[in-house]
Amino acid sequence: VNTHVDDVYRATYKRVYERNRRYYNRYPMDVGRVHRIVRYLKENAVEMPSGGVLTPQRFLQLGLGLGSKTGMESLHWLIEGAWVPDGTELSHEFLKNVESMQAFETNPIYYLLHEPIYADREGPMGWSAQRILEEVLPEMPEFNPEGAMTGEKPVYFTGEMVYPWMADGAYPRLTPLKETAHKLAEEKNWGAIYDSSKLRDTPVPCAALVSYEDLYVEREFSEKTAKLLGDKCQLWITNEHQHSGLRDDGYGVLSKLIAMARGDDVTPS
Repeated sequence: VNTHVDDVYRATYKRVYERNRRYYNRYPMDVGRVHRIVRYLKENAVEMPSGGVLTPQRFLQLGLGLGSKTGMESLHWLIEGAWVPDGTELSHEFLKNVESMQAFETNPIYYLLHEPIYADREGPMGWSAQRILEEVLPEMPEFNPEGAMTGEKPVYFTGEMVYPWMADGAYPRLTPLKETAHKLAEEKNWGAIYDSSKLRDTPVPCAALVSYEDLYVEREFSEKTAKLLGDKCQLWITNEHQHSGLRDDGYGVLSKLIAMARGDDVTPS
């Protein structure tokens, strides 16, 4: 609430940067493997089984999964088995698995509205994730896939961001939405999404889980929203769960949150 989209991406790029650092610290052998894949994709037009092209940028969007509990392992296993046995090309199995991990074409509304959800009387969004990426590259050069050509630094994956190039052929089912996507990005006259006066000091008991290092929702912004809601909003801030906490332990998470909202679990103490 009351957070500009550019500030959202400045914060989340920092989170994604740190998550990448930890990923390569856990799997240092993947630095060279990712370099090799990115170089191959830059030098070869690799068609996907269902259409489209696996560009270096599309491949690096696999970082979207790093914010889940098993995200690092899933990405590592995928990269570990990327090539056919003789190492001459990327395997069909690898390409199919990449498709299954990228749902932009089956869920196109995500592509269209991911940035406008922050358009609370603000505008235009102007492809914020792309603009902020260019802004942070000088201090975070690992996000530049060109680094794979020299091999001097690890190449970092991106996270929960959408980019204008996605409708230029990488995802063919997004191509018909290109004009609409650009119109939404250029729209200036957005109405109010939230009414802070109604949310302030809510009389409704509520509780929320905030992942301490959430890759997708910056903790600082969650805390700011909770402060707006007032004393009836209880926060459970933890590094026990990633953003996928409900999926990983739905019963445990919901049981605790319900108890907190009822006053049976005093968190924070």
